[in-house]
Amino acid sequence: MVVLAVGAAVVACALVHAVNLDGWPGRFNEDEGTYAAQAYALRYWGRLAHYTYWYDHPFGGWAQIAAYAWVTDAFGRGATGVSAAREFMLWVHVASCVLVYLFARRLDVRRPYAVTAVALFSLSPLALWFQRMVFLDNIMVMWLLAALVMAAAPRRRVRTAVLAGLAVSVAFWSKESALVFLPGVYLMVWINHRRRNLRAASLGFAAAAVAGPGAFVVFAAARGELHQLRRAVEFQLFTRQSSGSVLDRGSSAWNLVGFWLGLDAILLAAGLVAAIAGLLVPRLRVPSVLLVSQALLLLREGYLPYPYVVGMLPFAALCVAGLADHLHPRPGPATTTARLRLAAVASVVVAGLAVLSWQWGPVLVDATSRDDSLPSREASAWYLGHVPPGRVTITNDYAWLDLLRGGTRPIWHWKINDQAVRASLPNGWRDVDYVILDAWMAEPATLHRLPLLADALAHGVKVASFGAGPTKVTIYRVDRVVEAPGGAARAGRVGMRH
Repeated sequence: MVVLAVGAAVVACALVHAVNLDGWPGRFNEDEGTYAAQAYALRYWGRLAHYTYWYDHPFGGWAQIAAYAWVTDAFGRGATGVSAAREFMLWVHVASCVLVYLFARRLDVRRPYAVTAVALFSLSPLALWFQRMVFLDNIMVMWLLAALVMAAAPRRRVRTAVLAGLAVSVAFWSKESALVFLPGVYLMVWINHRRRNLRAASLGFAAAAVAGPGAFVVFAAARGELHQLRRAVEFQLFTRQSSGSVLDRGSSAWNLVGFWLGLDAILLAAGLVAAIAGLLVPRLRVPSVLLVSQALLLLREGYLPYPYVVGMLPFAALCVAGLADHLHPRPGPATTTARLRLAAVASVVVAGLAVLSWQWGPVLVDATSRDDSLPSREASAWYLGHVPPGRVTITNDYAWLDLLRGGTRPIWHWKINDQAVRASLPNGWRDVDYVILDAWMAEPATLHRLPLLADALAHGVKVASFGAGPTKVTIYRVDRVVEAPGGAARAGRVGMRH
């Protein structure tokens, strides 16, 4: 009966994520298209990326997407490349829900509260937004949760500590940010093994955990590309443009954190409050440390990734549910203190349900009904139906894979300055036939960095437009100007199929 109840809760959460999976969120972050395209390149071309692989991330994350696509023919079945990759994200989410429950139980959180942790983790508007999207962070978090489940194994065997380290290595290969969580996972190993075989467990965990990063360095060395790895590390840690301080109202970091809080301030705020209290509760110390450390890292002035909050969600959910379980009296004598604690927990639960239904309800409706991805899909469909194959087209990475599969010659706009791409465009913008433009490509900062794109648009004629606002996609045909005999200029237009 218990297994059925827990299974029903996980299935319910999975269904909420599955309904309108491809429609909401819309195509708001181009990383989705990039990871889908890289997985496609690995699956069908045996290459690590659709352009030059430059060690910005380990390739294990999109390798897992590629493996899923190989087993299920996701790229063959999916309406778009991103649709196929989001399908994999659904299964990552289901696995993560199960792991959140298992970790909660290994922290001695009672079943109803363990299920509550799963619900908070899965149904938060932040979860619906970020966990549906194709982010390496989601894959990384799944493996980190697996590491914590292993580290908290009740039998305290050395091999489970080794397995925890191996899971951390896979998490690193999914995304290098996993290293930030390494101390928290080891804290779980230390707490669980401090009375039994701590030395052997620590050595086994450490050896397995460093194997992943070590293998990545060896991989780069074997390819003679250590210098590229070094440049990528320097870029990610030191030279990448800073997002500013989260305390500066005009910074990108301030705006991003404001976006997170606009989606769901309740879980993050409640999670941090619970985490601070949870530091005093031995069995909640690990998720509390992991959440508080993530919050403190927000205060540094560096680059703040868009999906950074993904790593905070499971631990916020575990801290809230775990603290409620701690305050809820265990079976025993009905003392006055026990009654007061029970009344406090009941009051918080009732108030929480009321607030969450008010705050989360509208987002749940949007998540299961709004199709914000439609303009992107319509633009790709229109292009493939009206433009002859083989045309040179600058586009975002969302449409790149779909146009490639349709027989055209897409160029991801951020790769215009790539040497190989520039060699294929000896006449600059005059070698471009079409531009598929989204709101982010149209930003002045982007056009300033990509003058060839700006020139192509300056000579473009709008032929189709879909959507409005941040989801708007516009297709431009580039009018080439060629030199006619006698020095006169004439305009030559690319033919269209109707």
